[in-house]
Amino acid sequence: MNAVAVTIPAGWKFQSALFQGGNCATYPYAVWRATSADGQSLSELMPAMGWVWGTGPMLSFWPQQGCLPLNGPMTAQQFLVYLAKTMNVNYVADAPVPPALNAAAQQYLQQFDANLSARHVQAPKQSSELAMATVSYTKGATPMQGNLLVEVDCTQNQEAGMQTVSAVFGQGPRIVTGAPTTVNQCVAAVAYLTGPQTQFAALLQQWMSQGLGMNGVITWRNGQAAWINAWSNRQIAATQRIAQQMNAAAAAQRQAQQQQFNQSMAIQQQIHNQFLAGMQASTNASMANANAAMNARSTVTSDWVDFALDQKTVMNTNNGQVFKTSNQTTTGGGLQQVHGNGTP
Repeated sequence: MNAVAVTIPAGWKFQSALFQGGNCATYPYAVWRATSADGQSLSELMPAMGWVWGTGPMLSFWPQQGCLPLNGPMTAQQFLVYLAKTMNVNYVADAPVPPALNAAAQQYLQQFDANLSARHVQAPKQSSELAMATVSYTKGATPMQGNLLVEVDCTQNQEAGMQTVSAVFGQGPRIVTGAPTTVNQCVAAVAYLTGPQTQFAALLQQWMSQGLGMNGVITWRNGQAAWINAWSNRQIAATQRIAQQMNAAAAAQRQAQQQQFNQSMAIQQQIHNQFLAGMQASTNASMANANAAMNARSTVTSDWVDFALDQKTVMNTNNGQVFKTSNQTTTGGGLQQVHGNGTP
């Protein structure tokens, strides 16, 4: 799929590249330069430039390598003033942006949000602003004039404060919510057209009216809107696949952990039951031994009492009645001598 289509005048030389996104300009962007045959005039789309600012504790973790040294909001026109100083050219005046360019930028933003909504992805807070400016400088002895066109696209990301558990003396644990974080990220795409001052009016008219540049629009995203949409769809689909795989892996891990937990609980219950059975058997044996010992002591004691009193204990085998009698009494006729406590 073609990423960018650029139309240039016949006889001009052309160079181009497609750059992958970085920390600030996260989307891929085209960079190209068209130079006239005499080398005096050029039209180019500069590399995308971005900066980040915001508030909150998580801002320090936001990657900012490769970003501009800007730490606050800036209008598109203010950015051109800043850029003119960086390019060492004179900022002559603001220039009106053709309504068609503004409409195209806003239309792309609406389509991008609609594309995210169709995929059930919440679109962040976004804005798009265009501005133009006339600049001048001298190339050797030749007075030069230029036109800067910038599209500044900003996105605001908000993160809720992190929740932690804090213990307060006398009150117990409580959940504490930290400060939220707001991160603003802006990307500026700049188209630059320049040539000799005496030829510049015709040069600007040629590039603005004859459909030159990126499909007739100098701004960076509109010229590659179809490719950017396809790239975004692919990124979103890849992210969703990764999320589904992570959810499936997490569910499988939770199921395995639940099975392991159930097995562990079953083993612990079995050990517990065995322990209780062993304790019960030991208790029963101990109680039986204690009863036997007590019975033995009771039997011996009762026999010693009978001996001391010169008596004996007799059971009537006919009716089971136990009674005491003289040790001299002869047993018989249904009478049987037993221990002093009545046991056989």
